[in-house]
Amino acid sequence: MQFEVEALARNVDIDGKLGPYELRGAQVDMQMNNALLQMQGTGEANGVALGFSWQQPLRAEKANEARLAIAGNLSPQNIADLGQGWAGVRVIGDTHVNVLVNGPITKPTGFRVHADLTQAVLAPRPLAYEKPAETPAYVEAAIKNRDGEIEQIRARLHVDGDEVVATQLNFKDGVVRKAQMTPINLGKTKNLQIKIEPQETGSFISLTADAFDAEKVFATANKEVSLPSEKFSFLPFLGPDFVIEGRIGNVVGAHEASLDETRIRLFRKNGLHEEAWLEGVFADGTDLLAGIERDSTVTRSFSLQTENAGNLFRMFDWVEEFYGGSLSVQGSMYDTGYDGERKRRDMSGRMTMVDFRARNVGVLAQILSLASLTGIADTLGGDGIKFKKAKGNFSITDGRLNISEGQVNGPAVGLTAKGDFDLVTGDTDIGGTLIPAYSLNSFLGKIPLVGGILGSREGEGLIGIGYRVAGDGGDVGVLVNPLSVLTPGVFRRIFEIGIGLPGRDPDPAPDVSAEPRDGTDGAIE
Repeated sequence: MQFEVEALARNVDIDGKLGPYELRGAQVDMQMNNALLQMQGTGEANGVALGFSWQQPLRAEKANEARLAIAGNLSPQNIADLGQGWAGVRVIGDTHVNVLVNGPITKPTGFRVHADLTQAVLAPRPLAYEKPAETPAYVEAAIKNRDGEIEQIRARLHVDGDEVVATQLNFKDGVVRKAQMTPINLGKTKNLQIKIEPQETGSFISLTADAFDAEKVFATANKEVSLPSEKFSFLPFLGPDFVIEGRIGNVVGAHEASLDETRIRLFRKNGLHEEAWLEGVFADGTDLLAGIERDSTVTRSFSLQTENAGNLFRMFDWVEEFYGGSLSVQGSMYDTGYDGERKRRDMSGRMTMVDFRARNVGVLAQILSLASLTGIADTLGGDGIKFKKAKGNFSITDGRLNISEGQVNGPAVGLTAKGDFDLVTGDTDIGGTLIPAYSLNSFLGKIPLVGGILGSREGEGLIGIGYRVAGDGGDVGVLVNPLSVLTPGVFRRIFEIGIGLPGRDPDPAPDVSAEPRDGTDGAIE
């Protein structure tokens, strides 16, 4: 029997039949006969407006000849809502996307993707390169599946005026087992080459470059994209066993800071990072050394040392006018997400730095000005303020940095600090006490009885001015409480109630405040 049917449907909802997608409010024109079902229309997939055209053979032997074409003008959040958050955070602005799905919807045999990036800013982190809006560009990819799993991805990025970047990734059991790509030359990054080869014990990844731009390596391009919360994982697509070795001639960063002859090694076994190290030499001849070693089946210790922390901070564009400072950072990383006291932690540690100078640090200048310490603020804009020592505890949990027991002191001024900074969104809420005339002030705070009553905590002294730095998405404001200068130190903590981002872990950071046993204070001599 032969038949043909035509139908028009409005406000169609489909749940649980399209894999990870829910269709809402679809407007559908349908034609069907003995051999073929055809549908075309518009609707919202996971809340994202799309147009679609679907052809589904009705004979079992023809099932793999099904085709679904999808098109839409997508915002970065739209891209994330469709399950591709890794791509959504790397663009700013709308992108026109066409997707062709081959085979059954719930078990496709492959995909073809074409995205017009002309109107968007493209920021392929961790590269510091950014393609400006209005510069013609597009990316195209062909994805091959086997038994519902990705087997191969071939992709090409075309940016007007730059060399084409092409890559091929081969997968097995959801893990990249082999990869080859053309050398990447984008922005300041020159001749970056990455190659993955399978070995009996996992994968070997080699990374080489003449120059690598590290200025934005820790930055997210689009901080406005909201992503679902998930447990942190490092390079999960490489699987549980691999070795990465890299050699970069020149790591360049912001403010003309650079690191020469940089070498990197990372060794992971059974999903656990057994060993990692990084070393290089800054242009002024000072070294940078960093490493990770396993302490137990679930914890690793890490360390970072440099004789000139200013180089490091300027390279990653954290603080521009920051000079000198012997820096030591030490701590632990927790594979289970919990520390030894069963507190929720991904990482915790302690930072110590000695003998450094700060110039034109915007937030500090605002604090000093609002506190009516204009003389010190003027010094900050001139030769800079000298600091003798900075120290503090920190922890990182679910992408949020928590600072506790932070202290910075110098002859002219000191301050304490506590609070939170979201490493993804840039949301900030940090506060503490500003201590003018630190040397004299802290000395008076050590006087028996008087200092105990009026000085409150170590490093505060008798006179202190409460401050707070808070804001969303990196747009922070500075508040200073002038009344706190009249408040005895023992009551000064009242002004700090509520400091910290909403929803943060109520437990304090692990107590790692004890000085090193050798008495060196953790600093490089």
